[in-house]
Amino acid sequence: MSILLLKFAVTLKNEGRHGLLFHRWLPDGEKDAILLDTGDSNVQLQIWFERRGFVNENGYVECDDKRHEVDSASIDKQAILEAGPLMGLLEIQGLSDEEIETLCENKIGNDNYMALAKKIVQKWLHPPILKFLNILRIHYGQYWITEIEKWDLPKLRLGYSCYVLGLQWSLDEGKTWSDFIPERLMIVEDFNDIWPSSKYTEYLTKADWQELGQIVREGYEPSLALHMLTNSRRALDQGNIKLAFIEGVTALELAISDLRKSSNDKSICKFLAKRRKSKESREPKAVKAVKSVATICKISSKDIKHTRNAVEIRNGIVHEGKSLPIKAEIELRGLLRTVVALLSGTRLKFPSVNWANAVLSPEKWEKQEFGDPL
Repeated sequence: MSILLLKFAVTLKNEGRHGLLFHRWLPDGEKDAILLDTGDSNVQLQIWFERRGFVNENGYVECDDKRHEVDSASIDKQAILEAGPLMGLLEIQGLSDEEIETLCENKIGNDNYMALAKKIVQKWLHPPILKFLNILRIHYGQYWITEIEKWDLPKLRLGYSCYVLGLQWSLDEGKTWSDFIPERLMIVEDFNDIWPSSKYTEYLTKADWQELGQIVREGYEPSLALHMLTNSRRALDQGNIKLAFIEGVTALELAISDLRKSSNDKSICKFLAKRRKSKESREPKAVKAVKSVATICKISSKDIKHTRNAVEIRNGIVHEGKSLPIKAEIELRGLLRTVVALLSGTRLKFPSVNWANAVLSPEKWEKQEFGDPL
């Protein structure tokens, strides 16, 4: 009977840290592996961390995925140690002849290949690893660990999920390995709405630095609504989508409150007051308020719809413990654009810590055109 082995790695780097943080000890590869329950007696899943890194010139153990130069004596001296990526091995017995043939002949896009990939990612890997990481994040306080949505978003095709995990398979007890590629790497049609083109001018520029000096002298301080907007964007960047919704809707409510308190634009106050008295709809108050000032604040009908959906998603998360819908990030970005529009008059920038770097000549930079970062 053929036994299929699949090895993978999950990158847990976040908040500037490389995965879990240990004290005076690190798991030593497979000999310290933990067995996770897959719910299937024919499928075994074990996960572990490898001692990757080196001892720097100051005597500290420094995590480095490409180096294996860590000794036990140095580990025993150090207060905090980074564990690096989560490694794992999935062992599957009882595969059909058709599934084995599909793998051996590399039938990319084949129905059997796709069905097997779906079971591997969505049934045998995602649930047990999600549970494992949640225990670490919540019970053991390692809150910075990457949320599972970061690498297994429903909106991503299976091929991309397998690619992110670095899945490789073997049918000869691990002597040789091949990439597990159930389909060509493709993203669904809304990819650009989820990960927009990098707008590098969102990072600090010379003009920003000069402006910064001016607004500091004027005594400017960001509003609480802006604080919450930033918190939402940070949570979004870190893959904590549920928290991003909660912080984003709070930012929306605060932005609306700021508009009501504003004495500079009486027309906006008038619209908000009129809408507040209206009983024509059962929509949340925040959505009614957004509709009432949409024209004045230049909020598109598309973003009004996204905002309404985002408020509903947030309420479902908080009050009913619901899971995120497939297009959750699209709704969230529409909500954030609405908040920005409500805070009109405030110049905001939206860089991301996750965007890739680039090198171009000054002439080519001047010709670049970038999309809205939200």
